Amino acid sequence: MCAVSSASMPAPQHKGASQQGGLPPRVGLADVSRCHRLLEQCLVRELNQRQAMALLQRYAGISPVFSGCVWRQLELENPSFFKAYNDRLAAKANSSAHLKVSAASAA
Repeated sequence: MCAVSSASMPAPQHKGASQQGGLPPRVGLADVSRCHRLLEQCLVRELNQRQAMALLQRYAGISPVFSGCVWRQLELENPSFFKAYNDRLAAKANSSAHLKVSAASAA
């Protein structure tokens, strides 16, 4: 289990970041806040956890381990929101699958 407020957690791997003295950088509140803010933007765009983690890694240089940890903490703090959110994503996926089948059978 991860505690995103832990000061001993490895920091997100930012592009071009160098390590001093061979020690990994530490996570600060700013790192957690930045990841949280970016994940909220992914939620607005209706991305699932896997998509959000990949996007943050590719464009923000944030480790999927770190973003997954922040995501899980958000889920723990907001269970009813994430239940509704995941239900909405599942319904959207089912609707898309149904439309593909309908389009294929109409052709």
